[in-house]
Amino acid sequence: MKEPDWKEIFKEFHKDPELGFAEVNTSARIRRILDMIGIPYEDRGIKAGIAATVKGNGTSGQRVGLRADIDALPIREESGLEWSSENPGVMHACGHDFHIVTALAAAYYLSEKTDQVEGDIVILFQPGEEAFDGAKNLIASGLSDGLDEIYALHVDPSLDAGHVSVLKGPVAAAVDRFRYVVKGAGTHAATPEYGRNPIPVLTDLIGELKDIYEEIKKKEDHKSTVSFTRLYAGETWNVIPSEALAEGTVRTLDERQRALIRDEFAKKVSAVEEREKIKIVTEWQSGSPVVENDPDLAMRALKVLHDMSGYDTIYREATGKEAEMTGDDFSYYTKEGPVPKSLYIRYGTGKGPSLHDPRFAVDPGLIEDAARFMAEVLSDAVKQERTD
Repeated sequence: MKEPDWKEIFKEFHKDPELGFAEVNTSARIRRILDMIGIPYEDRGIKAGIAATVKGNGTSGQRVGLRADIDALPIREESGLEWSSENPGVMHACGHDFHIVTALAAAYYLSEKTDQVEGDIVILFQPGEEAFDGAKNLIASGLSDGLDEIYALHVDPSLDAGHVSVLKGPVAAAVDRFRYVVKGAGTHAATPEYGRNPIPVLTDLIGELKDIYEEIKKKEDHKSTVSFTRLYAGETWNVIPSEALAEGTVRTLDERQRALIRDEFAKKVSAVEEREKIKIVTEWQSGSPVVENDPDLAMRALKVLHDMSGYDTIYREATGKEAEMTGDDFSYYTKEGPVPKSLYIRYGTGKGPSLHDPRFAVDPGLIEDAARFMAEVLSDAVKQERTD
């Protein structure tokens, strides 16, 4: 069949973004395109999740996966694109629309040469990545069972267009979210002695937690970050509130350091409670683990990249790229799921506004190159001998 117009298909996805686990139109559009290009799929009842399979010639028996996340973000778009979001307050600000169409195009390219593809390739269209539950739901459905390896491509606006970053080891951070609520006693601002102001306690606590983190950072080799992102207290200028809230996130590239920060913060909160004779309610939400690339898979992908010089493309290996402190629930496929090995590839879309920025935009003209690269990586992966 004639190759679909991937640029126009991308624009359709971009104009109709949907939030995690509500990707109804997105999933329907994916199914229509899979039907059009003749690739079978199943969902096993998972909401908005789809697994499409390109059947190879069966020479190796290897079975590999490509994860494509499909959800958008609760952001009002300010890109100025002609194909901007038509859903108010929702935007593909993390490039998941690019991931969807790249995966569809890669599946199409692979399906055009199945006699040369030595194993099966499963494309996992995953909902709810931004909610950090999508991968878990897909794993629970069994759609990722039996995979020997799994891959993911993620756009990166910090890299020049077409440049590819393939790291060995940690590539994206573990994500934890914290929330502290200091429980005081409200009163008139003119009579503070009749209440218990939680605001000074909270600000002191933040300072002490930051000091603890800085001490840990000095002693540790691993990159990490702690950010306080939300403070809330009070409703007006002349009333002492009854409580004060702080929220934020911890990002780490090492699980031991992750646990250390959590434990040391808990000790400090308890110490402040005792010293100030006040109650502090703690909520600590552990999100996705560190995304770690298998070194062998990284080396193979880099070889594919270097061997593709015969294509009229703009592929380049990115240099000087380090692990990001952003997170991705892709890590669950190997850390808690059934897949032994994984590789997370960053693909440059040209330097511009960052991910999750309302001005974020990607050039759909890059889709074909990205898809051909991923098709070659996956085709190379199924050539490998099974190790079980």
